Amino acid sequence: MRKNELKVFGPDDPIWGISVDILNTLFSRVRVSQEMKIDIWDKGYNLALTKENYGIFSTFRTKEREKLFKWVGPLVHSDWVLVGKDTFGEIIRGISDPILKNQKIGTLKGSALETFLKSKNINPLVFPSGFECILALNQDKIDLWATGEPVAVYYSKRIGRDKIKVVFPLKVHQFMYLALNIKTPDSLVTILNRELGIMNRDGTIKGVYRRYQGF
Repeated sequence: MRKNELKVFGPDDPIWGISVDILNTLFSRVRVSQEMKIDIWDKGYNLALTKENYGIFSTFRTKEREKLFKWVGPLVHSDWVLVGKDTFGEIIRGISDPILKNQKIGTLKGSALETFLKSKNINPLVFPSGFECILALNQDKIDLWATGEPVAVYYSKRIGRDKIKVVFPLKVHQFMYLALNIKTPDSLVTILNRELGIMNRDGTIKGVYRRYQGF
């Protein structure tokens, strides 16, 4: 691997989207080469955790993860929600609502949402990819999917099912980042975050969002 080259693992989906466009532009502007590959989430996460010059995106920056990685971002805003089919008729009044005990809740294996749900005494069914989560919801294998709201919209449209709805907001004001292996030089992390700030101020990131309006 060449000096200043990073292998960045993205989510288990075709390599395009808001975060992808932002990171491609970011690395181009700082003239650092990178390679994005698709992998199962928990495998990619463990590679970023254990192998120098690797990273994973987009992921939530939680207290538990804070010292495990070095962080670039935020890249995108993504509230945590429970989504269901538009036919879901129950009203959820809180994370401890007894109704949730009778629901099959799915989420991404190894995700921050899995950890969060377990901390609330909810044992979710876990899946290796967002596609498998949305397919499980579509096929009634789960009643609800715990995920980031933009992720739910993205995957539902990918399988041609637009009629999902937010049933309950789990956590608002959540942001997603690029998590880099802890051995990544501080100087590179500083350069990336500084340039990302410039991209926010000069309208580059707004331009990326505009390209995806209506998706």
